[in-house]
Amino acid sequence: MPLAGGAGYIDAGLSAFAGDRFAVRRLRMIHVGLITANIIEEVAYLAATPLLWLFLYLFAWVDKDRARAAGFGRTTFWLLVGGGILGFIGELPILPIGQYILGVNVAGGLIPLVLSGLLLARLAPGATTPARWFLVLLTVETAASLLAAILVPAVAWIVVIAAAAAIGAAGAVLLRGTAAGRVFAATLALVSATIVMTYLATESEPGFGITSQFPYYLLAPIGVAVAAVAVAERLNLGRVAGLPMAYASATIGVLIGADVLRQPPLYGPGPGAFYVIGGAGPEDLLYLSGLIALASAWAFERFVHRPKGLPELGPAPTPRAPEDLLRNSLHVAMSGDPSSAVRLAGDAADSAAGRARLLLGAPPPPPDAPWSGLAVPAWVELDHRNLRALVTSPERRPRDAARAWWTARWLVRLGRELSRTRFARAGPRLAAGTVDALVMAVPTLLVFVVLVETSTVSNSTFLDGAAYNAAAIGYAAWAFVYFVVAESGYGTTLGKRLFGLAVTDRSLQRPTLVPAMLRNAPKLLPLTIIGVVGADLVFLLVRGVGGLGITGPSFFPDLAIATVFLFLILLGVGLPTAAGGLTMSLTAERQRVGDLLAGTWVVTTRPPIPPAPPGWVAPPGAPRSG
Repeated sequence: MPLAGGAGYIDAGLSAFAGDRFAVRRLRMIHVGLITANIIEEVAYLAATPLLWLFLYLFAWVDKDRARAAGFGRTTFWLLVGGGILGFIGELPILPIGQYILGVNVAGGLIPLVLSGLLLARLAPGATTPARWFLVLLTVETAASLLAAILVPAVAWIVVIAAAAAIGAAGAVLLRGTAAGRVFAATLALVSATIVMTYLATESEPGFGITSQFPYYLLAPIGVAVAAVAVAERLNLGRVAGLPMAYASATIGVLIGADVLRQPPLYGPGPGAFYVIGGAGPEDLLYLSGLIALASAWAFERFVHRPKGLPELGPAPTPRAPEDLLRNSLHVAMSGDPSSAVRLAGDAADSAAGRARLLLGAPPPPPDAPWSGLAVPAWVELDHRNLRALVTSPERRPRDAARAWWTARWLVRLGRELSRTRFARAGPRLAAGTVDALVMAVPTLLVFVVLVETSTVSNSTFLDGAAYNAAAIGYAAWAFVYFVVAESGYGTTLGKRLFGLAVTDRSLQRPTLVPAMLRNAPKLLPLTIIGVVGADLVFLLVRGVGGLGITGPSFFPDLAIATVFLFLILLGVGLPTAAGGLTMSLTAERQRVGDLLAGTWVVTTRPPIPPAPPGWVAPPGAPRSG
């Protein structure tokens, strides 16, 4: 859904007076304000997404404690930015409406909406009954407003306002009894206000979509941001609680006020179309409104609460890999801080021992013997004790930093070799991914065959039709949903289960929904290629090359098409797969890019605890105690 249009009107107006220089001069004088406003509008439209991404980066990295407490830490940043870029190509068909098909874009719709639900759950954990009432009342409000938009579009705005006021009042009455209920009642009021403002600021353009002009599309997210911060302060939810409330309220409100209530006029006579909620991806009003509300709430909260210490902290950050700690130790030592360098080296060694014990299923160790029970020589425990002694020593010199780093380096290397026996290798992961792709491909293939076999329209009309294109593009989005639901709900997929693999976080627990979405976002590109190429192959196998209208020698079209398909598969599937394998071979924990960003592992489900091999000796050059 584009945010704004209107440039074509000015261009058409100027061209109409192209033969009269005086008329052009008068038009420019009269419309100088309109032209200026149009320029500002276009700049705002083009700059909105990168500026909001820049804010997200600064928020997650510079104001990291506040960001983590609000639910917008680094993992969420990568999901909204990286997932926004890669998810732009993913379209999820969800509902046929006559000859039309309604879908949702992964980046512009699915990710922001799922994130909004998770943020609301964090605001009132375990509040099942208020959450149900919230959904029921919001559904009633949406249904009443949608019926008005369909049956009495001329006065629908009156019904939308009335429904919002009635539902807001009902929510305040029904949910006022508990603290969690008051949170959902306030959120319901904020969502209702956003619905009204968004509905009044948008319009439907058949054949194009839903549009909103600058600066009207800014009013709802900025207004709800200010209100959310004030409400969070009033309800004593904490200093940063207004940020997730603003993001969720703006996102859900724009979904209903624009994408739901403004949809009916788009369905008219003519050929069917594939209408997509959030179809503009990272430039969609649904995607951007939540980020605009978040940035506005952050600015307003900082203005109201000028620095008075740190905010309340959320969950502890994900433990860092020992290799990262060791690398930081070297960097800190080179910057002239031996005390911090020694501390980081000790943390790296502790992390390496803890990771190995966790992955290999070893029992808890004695306090002074972190490597006990593992297949390590005696010098390892002695060197670890010496390293901890350096960490606790009152005086740490540059020479101590060097000693600590070299000792930690071998301990981390040893822990890595022990841990890698549990991390899944590239071969089983590739085989599991192939099985999962086939699991999704079989029902999709049947859909393709039924569509092609039952179609009675011409080939060109069929290839341009909504059903065929929705099925081709929808394979990637449905596969994405399959991976996310399976990994966050069960810790594995059918393919991974077949090969004894599981996806976990760094504590060997199932990943939550946000990391699961982030780690699978890079798969959208190869899955899209598979879906599109697969659909075209089915079409060619059923209707033949002649269905494309290609003429010439019989062997040439077959060879040309096969070459194009092979190139697409190698470029879109083979290259990402090879890049993933290369990343796994270069990382200590055999992680793809998605795993690195999400902080996840892929491990074997049965932890091996190998005995100490006969004649085991330390690696050449390893330091010895004494």
